[in-house]
Amino acid sequence: MSRNGANQVDNAYIASDRGVALAEFARHVRERQDPALAPLAVERALYQLSVEVQALLDLREPAVRAALSLHGGARRLL
Repeated sequence: MSRNGANQVDNAYIASDRGVALAEFARHVRERQDPALAPLAVERALYQLSVEVQALLDLREPAVRAALSLHGGARRLL
């Protein structure tokens, strides 16, 4: 299911800081400036999340994608 398709799913957007999150939200609002969408507005919340990375896979590397049976190149993961 796609967040942009008919079968929308809840999702979380993770940004590097509050300003980036608000700018991304504002971009989506600008792109959808249709008064007919007002009844569909959903209240949003910002949460702070701290993450400590223990290990990391670089999916840009062809060998890593091959080991995980991911085909189609790095652009497929964007």
